Amino acid sequence: MRTTLMAMLICTGGLVAAACGPTETAPSAPVAPVVEVAPPVEAPKVPVSPEAGLPTITVQRINDLEAIANAVKAFKLKNGVYPNSGNGYAAYKMSWGQSKGDNWIPELVPEFLEKLPRDPAKSEDADGPQYLYASDGAYFKVIAHYTGDCDDAVRSPRVSKDPVRTKPDGTCWAFGIWSDNGKDF
Repeated sequence: MRTTLMAMLICTGGLVAAACGPTETAPSAPVAPVVEVAPPVEAPKVPVSPEAGLPTITVQRINDLEAIANAVKAFKLKNGVYPNSGNGYAAYKMSWGQSKGDNWIPELVPEFLEKLPRDPAKSEDADGPQYLYASDGAYFKVIAHYTGDCDDAVRSPRVSKDPVRTKPDGTCWAFGIWSDNGKDF
C-alpha cells in the first residue's frame, strides 16, 4: 500500500512520469514557460572629456580660439594665404602690438565670422586677458594671453601651451592654436 500511495503521489503530481505504471498516466500539468535571463549588462563607459570640470570661461576661450582658427583656415582655402597681421600681433587691445578694436582681424568679418570674439573677461586693459593673432600669410597663430587659466586650458586637446610664452620654470601665460611652423610667432 505504501508503494501504491507513493506511486499515486508521483503520478498525480506529475513529478516523474516514468515512475507511473503502464496503466497509470501522469496528468498533464501546465508547464511554465522557460525564461532565459540575460547576463547583467554593464553601463557603457563614457569617456570623460579632458574639458570636463574646466571653468566655463576657459571652455569659452577654447571654443573662441577654435572658431577663429577655423575662420583663418577657411580664409586661406579661399585666398591662398592666411590674413596677414602686419608686423607682429593684432588684438582687440594690447600694449606691444596693434590694438585694432572689435575688428582685430578685419579680413574675417563678416564672410568667415559674423563677429570676432573677444576674451570673455572683456578687459579694456592692454596688458589684460586678450586674444592675439599673428600671421605672415604663410603661417598663423591665435592665442589667449594673460588669462590666468593656461594650465587648466591645456588639458584640452584642442589647444596647446604657447612655447614662446612659457617661462623656463614651466609657468604658462598663453595657450592657443597655430598652423605648422606658426608656433614660434
